[in-house]
Amino acid sequence: MLDIVLGLVAGFFAWRTRRGARSGAPTAAPAWMDRLDGVSWLAAFGLGLFIPPNVIAVAAGNELVRADLSAGRSVLAVVLFTAIGSLGVLVPILVTVVRPAQSAAVIGSWRRWLELNWRGVVCWLLAAAAVFLVVKGLVELHH
Repeated sequence: MLDIVLGLVAGFFAWRTRRGARSGAPTAAPAWMDRLDGVSWLAAFGLGLFIPPNVIAVAAGNELVRADLSAGRSVLAVVLFTAIGSLGVLVPILVTVVRPAQSAAVIGSWRRWLELNWRGVVCWLLAAAAVFLVVKGLVELHH
């Protein structure tokens, strides 16, 4: 039941974020995004503990324990979750290694795109979380 409630809350925030993005108002990056470049190493470490890959890892571990999978399927699931969770770190590193001369421009263009489209990204992330939580809650209620 808690999953359904959390899913509905996430859905509400997704709707609200999408409504704000559609209003046509300028979408400057939030103040917290602008401050990320100048945070201390300690603050960066603290933030890093709670960013999505770590949250996904905890959720994945919880689901694996509850699913009672065989050893082979558990290993496969851990490998897949690890690969997906690592993409956000690995892709910029690979760009830097493969194309060192152009990496600053490529990563800079990704940053500009994110600064311009952050509301849409947040909206879709919240919508995906909302759908997942509501469906998961309904399946658990059914069983």
